[in-house]
Amino acid sequence: MARTAKRKAKRKRDRSRRLAIIALALLWAGGVALLWLAPLDRLIHPARFATTGRALLPPGAYPAAARARLRPDDRIGELILSRGGGPVIVVAGASRVWLDPPTARVLAVDRGDPVDDTVNVEPAQGVATVVMRAQAVARGKVSHVVWPGAGPGQPDWLVTLTDHGRETIVKVADDTTRGGAAVARAGRWQGRGADDALRWLLLAAPVVPIAIIGWRWGRKRSAKPARRR
Repeated sequence: MARTAKRKAKRKRDRSRRLAIIALALLWAGGVALLWLAPLDRLIHPARFATTGRALLPPGAYPAAARARLRPDDRIGELILSRGGGPVIVVAGASRVWLDPPTARVLAVDRGDPVDDTVNVEPAQGVATVVMRAQAVARGKVSHVVWPGAGPGQPDWLVTLTDHGRETIVKVADDTTRGGAAVARAGRWQGRGADDALRWLLLAAPVVPIAIIGWRWGRKRSAKPARRR
């Protein structure tokens, strides 16, 4: 009876260890998938990334080019400028337009269902004016512009400026008379180096706990014949 109970306890421990390893593997795979969404997107949709160079036009050129490929009721809410030769992306509700950075040529369009979470009226200021006012209070190149009303309770423009890997977010009031601008968040470090380091850290993260579980498991199994002798 005692030996049967020990065998049952051993099988239960072995099942627990296997479940722990499977859970760690699933968590690891999910995290890796999240961090590698961009490479996967490039593989699945190569047309979106068929860019011809890294040079950027003035930010206002991209919404103007995307407008011709959007529905009349689609309101532009975001402009995401490329990093490392990637495409420029214009977001209008659930729709997205990918553009070539040097030419503003449309590479691909994904028209989502019409939604009501974008601005209902055209902003009072143009993108060029907003960017100029943002750069008057913070240094850096424009990497992201969010239109006023693109998010709940967001009456202002949000302009992200990147300077040597540091991101600064500037709020610009959508007001033609004053158009006040102020730094909303300063000095957040970003960059390809940080993204790559995080990816490799995530790839290595499960190795230590799985190695510990396997080592303890093997040690207990090898210790049993010694006790019998």
